[in-house]
Amino acid sequence: MSEKTPEQTEQPAAGKGRPTPKRRDREAANRHPLVVNDRKQAREREREARETARAGMMAGDPRYLTERDRGPQKKFVRDLVDSRFTIGELVMPILILFILTALIPNTTITTISTMVLYVFVLVLVVDCIVVAIQVRRRVKARFGADNLERRLGWYAAMRSMQMRAMRIPRPANYRPFAWFRRGGKKHDDGPEA
Repeated sequence: MSEKTPEQTEQPAAGKGRPTPKRRDREAANRHPLVVNDRKQAREREREARETARAGMMAGDPRYLTERDRGPQKKFVRDLVDSRFTIGELVMPILILFILTALIPNTTITTISTMVLYVFVLVLVVDCIVVAIQVRRRVKARFGADNLERRLGWYAAMRSMQMRAMRIPRPANYRPFAWFRRGGKKHDDGPEA
């Protein structure tokens, strides 16, 4: 009366194709000591893992970057900040110079160094605002206004205030005379991401 179609006759094989493991076997496989037997070897493995992670983070490998530094927009911002000189790179040398001049018992020198420090801080704030505005504008142009991550201006300002040699991840581009190597044309769209 009713004939079965080939789709109805073929039924999937029952089960998963292997026997269910015994509970004691699974528990035994998951069992490991709380304290390893060879602590020296465990310490060495942890040290190697930390060194690998640090080298990856310094190189900019996305697997090892912190959440703060991940993503294509953050990489674009890092490259943009690293491609130009900012006043923020001089924060540490200026502060060390200020501390040294504050040790001089001459009040005139101390007053002048304090005024220079105030002017430097004012110029630093203005430079950070300019960097943040430029970064937001270029990221909007590159990635679109609707895909914009939050706080990119702050991220750029904080990176611009670090000395270039102390930035993590390390700067990916070589800044000095970069415009000259491009045939005399300044890069108006920012670095390639």
